Amino acid sequence: MGLLRQSNDRASTVPTNTLTDNFGNYTTTAATTTFSLDTVLSNQAALNGRFFTGPVSHDVVFANNGFIWDRYRPYVLGAVTLGSANLANPALFAARSFPDFKNRFLSVETFQQSLTVGDVIGFGEHWGAQFALSQSWINARNLNSAGVTTSAYDTSGVSPTASLLFKPMRNQTAYLTYSENLQQGDTAPNGVANAGAVLAPFRAKQWELGYKIDLDRIDLRAALFQIERPYAYTVNNVYGVNGKQINRGVELTASGKATDDLTIFAGLSLLDPRLYDTGSALTNNKQILGLSHVVFNILMDYQIPFAPGLAANANINFASDRPGNYANTTFVDGYTVADLGLRYSARLLDRAVTWRLNVYNVANAHYWANVTPTGQNGYNSTDFGSGTLGAPRTLRLSMQMEL
Repeated sequence: MGLLRQSNDRASTVPTNTLTDNFGNYTTTAATTTFSLDTVLSNQAALNGRFFTGPVSHDVVFANNGFIWDRYRPYVLGAVTLGSANLANPALFAARSFPDFKNRFLSVETFQQSLTVGDVIGFGEHWGAQFALSQSWINARNLNSAGVTTSAYDTSGVSPTASLLFKPMRNQTAYLTYSENLQQGDTAPNGVANAGAVLAPFRAKQWELGYKIDLDRIDLRAALFQIERPYAYTVNNVYGVNGKQINRGVELTASGKATDDLTIFAGLSLLDPRLYDTGSALTNNKQILGLSHVVFNILMDYQIPFAPGLAANANINFASDRPGNYANTTFVDGYTVADLGLRYSARLLDRAVTWRLNVYNVANAHYWANVTPTGQNGYNSTDFGSGTLGAPRTLRLSMQMEL
């Protein structure tokens, strides 16, 4: 069991560089964003154990978790234009007088609590089943700067998860899983008529069909899945649920020792993420902004046999191109980034010590590491995304000592 109280208090003036044409010209603005203080009081407790009813085994769990989340926003919000420049000749702009982010009021109160009961049931050597039921209570209240409640909701519901398991051999498992999840709704971004409003809870649904093989040295996993959830975006300057997102995909993973000295962790995801039922030909059945069809990662760690304590590693990440808007009329290039490293473990002053030398982005690739909807809250009327530049080549040397 546990109890956690956390407070995130931050200056929330955020600079943004907006590309204005295809020649690298951009405009820099800085805005005091919606929330500058978040306080969360969360709790959790769980009891688990195993028992038998005749030949049938039961691995049971009873759990409780929840939180109280308060969000504060400044009384004064808004963006300030700092200037314009070009990517080939970037400029530094003088700081301006921004609103005081600590002059704020309680804007959103959210409460969520869940009780869960689950059981993994074994029907002998080959068959099994597992289920979990989670009863959730969610309520939220939005307040204006005068402390008056402007909107609220109070709801509850059950989120089920169930799996059927089949083991043709002791080291192999096939499974079919269905789950639902009741989760807090999105928060409306700045610039819309209902800015700051928390939408009613979403219910996401997932099917997954998978196969697992545990070999002596390596574990292999394969899964087909479909995830469906309501999707919120802005229509007629009001942020709300106006469609649904369906992700269909395949995941393949391998982890373990390829040889006595070589350990690998590899994963491949093939994803078809699309937006449906939007009521607009511009966005209906289009690929979700910022999500790639193909993502691949492999980490290899090699213990050098003729140099005890010395190891080399390589990490390769690949992502295919991603839509830069919801109409899919522009795409952002994908990327391949490689990291290399050396690790040496020894003893110093009778303490275990590890030195690490890493080179990240060895080829110094210039790429967009992440592309997301503007405001982080889904589609908006401008239909473009925000990009995060990938870090350049970086050299890092570190030492770790066990005390």
